[in-house]
Amino acid sequence: MTDSRKAALITAGGILAHYSMPDFVGSKFLRFVGKTAVNSGLIAWFATEERDSLNDGARTVKEYLDGADADELKSAAGVVAGLTITSTFLTILAEKGIFKRAESRKAEGKRLPHTKQALVLAALGAGLTLIGDKVDAK
Repeated sequence: MTDSRKAALITAGGILAHYSMPDFVGSKFLRFVGKTAVNSGLIAWFATEERDSLNDGARTVKEYLDGADADELKSAAGVVAGLTITSTFLTILAEKGIFKRAESRKAEGKRLPHTKQALVLAALGAGLTLIGDKVDAK
């Protein structure tokens, strides 16, 4: 199995486990613990697999920080803060929408609504991982 396929399968598995959990774990606290464990495992795996890329990125950031003046650093910090706030807001909005959609389907009597969404999201995640690896290879 190629590294790209392995990464795609691990991504899909993590997404599937994360988003289907409400169908199988009733307790909100246990879902939090389970999702935290799944996401921590994914982060640890990808950090290990992408160690060289992460080190290259860290060197690039260090070079930028060493060569930037105070005004440039203030501007960069503002941009980073703005992007972080915006992406966090959009992520929360999307997560709530995904959960709410599945809960409404559950209320309609649909079986495993979170899992059905999770399968679609997992396939999308795997596909994007494979596409990203092909783009990186060029």
